[in-house]
Amino acid sequence: MSQALHFAATGFGAPLFAYLALPTSVGAKPRFITNYPPAWRAHYFARRYESSDPVVHRFQREPDPFYWSADDADDPFERMFYGEADDFGISFGYTVPMRFWHGRYAALTFASDMRNLAARESIRRSSMGLESIAMTFYLRACATFGTTHRIGDAILTPREVQCLTWASRSKTYAEIGEILEISARTVAAHIENAKRKLGVAKLYEAIPILTIAGKI
Repeated sequence: MSQALHFAATGFGAPLFAYLALPTSVGAKPRFITNYPPAWRAHYFARRYESSDPVVHRFQREPDPFYWSADDADDPFERMFYGEADDFGISFGYTVPMRFWHGRYAALTFASDMRNLAARESIRRSSMGLESIAMTFYLRACATFGTTHRIGDAILTPREVQCLTWASRSKTYAEIGEILEISARTVAAHIENAKRKLGVAKLYEAIPILTIAGKI
């Protein structure tokens, strides 16, 4: 997954990435997937930035994607933090927040190691493409890590939630099948199973239930 993500994001001018999913229970460790430079990772944990990282704090507060850099920061600590990241080759970032299992949080950050304006503009122009990549990666991560999704009395599989998530974005069954590398018939079966579990007859009735539950 990491290699595929790197290849896809590099085409949009963002060769660096960091996926963070916060734990759902006390004492559990966060899930962290990244290709950030090892020297920055060592520095980050040595300074214990995991408890004060402004990107992590922000994606828990704000549902919308956001850009960040030392040049854009007003808070002194944020300027210092982003300035240090810049020293290690992480100069400009675009973070896409996502709801995590059972209502917790996850986010995927795309970053550039280039300090010039052209590199930043490339990421800004590619924001929609990067958001699509983030959602695809997130759904594949959910499926890979094998969790189920409880919504009231219903328990949905990762694949059922994947199909409903893409359907909520106006994708056809054929398009969803192409994205997930399954047949349109299989997509239809997953959606029908999800509707049955949720106790609804129509797709448009299922999507608000998942939205309210924080699954999409």
